[in-house]
Amino acid sequence: MAKQKAPARTKDEGVARVQQARDLSDQLTGIGRDDLAEMTIQETSGVVRRAPIYSTETGEMVMVPRKRWTDVLSIRNLDGKFRFVADPADAPEWKENDVKCVFHPESPERAMLDEIGLASIVCDSEHLGSRYSQRIHGQNRHSTAWKVRADHLQDVKDATQAARMEEQTQAIRELGAAAVTKA
Repeated sequence: MAKQKAPARTKDEGVARVQQARDLSDQLTGIGRDDLAEMTIQETSGVVRRAPIYSTETGEMVMVPRKRWTDVLSIRNLDGKFRFVADPADAPEWKENDVKCVFHPESPERAMLDEIGLASIVCDSEHLGSRYSQRIHGQNRHSTAWKVRADHLQDVKDATQAARMEEQTQAIRELGAAAVTKA
């Protein structure tokens, strides 16, 4: 499977203007959100214009439709800083992750999944953020297959634990029998 290049990090001028308005509205007094809403001009054409907006936490580019630019650029983190910016220079460098979905064809679990009847479940997601993101992705995108996989893993765990307990029981019996024969 050919690896796709990350899209070019560019600044969209329309989004930049919305960000400037956001920044200016914080500085102006007496103009509330209701007043700004009255000044908004909405496009009514059938074409949805999307532009890149960048996360200030990860640098990830998100394509956002025109009608959502103001809302998305207004989102703040808990520390009060804005979560998204229009200029990629104001965001950290985005690093592509390499955690694959459990159901990816190159997943280390692929043989086990094929064995339990999930060979037809295939997912091309190969840049998930972490093992936690992988779990959330699996639970949300592949809920039924994820439950089958979880049941299988629990069955394997239970069987391993039962085998260990049987070995311990056998060892205790052998120790007991050895103690009886010496006495």
